[in-house]
Amino acid sequence: MIRVMNYNDYIDAGFNVFGLNSTVNGACTCGNPNCLAILKHPVASNWQHTPEWSDEQLGNMEEAGHFKTGWGVLCNGYVVIDIDPRNDGSIESLPIEWTKAGFTVQTGGSGWHIYWKLPAGHNTALLSHLTEYKGIDFKVSGFVVGCGSLHASGLEYEALTGHPCDVTDAPQSLLDALEKTGT
Repeated sequence: MIRVMNYNDYIDAGFNVFGLNSTVNGACTCGNPNCLAILKHPVASNWQHTPEWSDEQLGNMEEAGHFKTGWGVLCNGYVVIDIDPRNDGSIESLPIEWTKAGFTVQTGGSGWHIYWKLPAGHNTALLSHLTEYKGIDFKVSGFVVGCGSLHASGLEYEALTGHPCDVTDAPQSLLDALEKTGT
């Protein structure tokens, strides 16, 4: 059974979220008629500094339509493995046992987001790409589109396993593989 999620599920789990531009008559609400990131880019310009919102702020953003079709989820404090089959990414090629992740999402573009928590106090710089894993990004900064959001394909991001509250610690083998050397 697929559980329908919304941005509150992420907030309840301690993630910071922000609204994404939606569409009107198939055009992005950002105003760019040639937008290449439909349903995938923030309404706010300073999304990197997203705070913990008050209930009143969330209500105002909801009323303004900021969460109408989707929301972004900050990756700070997490490593989210973003697998994109359009770029030859494959879940089978991962360097770790992904099924041990507490929360996994099927993206609207038929890819995957696998969420892991960074250890408390972790401050070692990590790589976002490993050349041997084509089509896979290891996001420790930036954002991903949240589960329950709409994709330009018309499909929603759906939970495959777990819930944002179920995110588990990143395996040490993953952290070791991503650790930047010589920095």
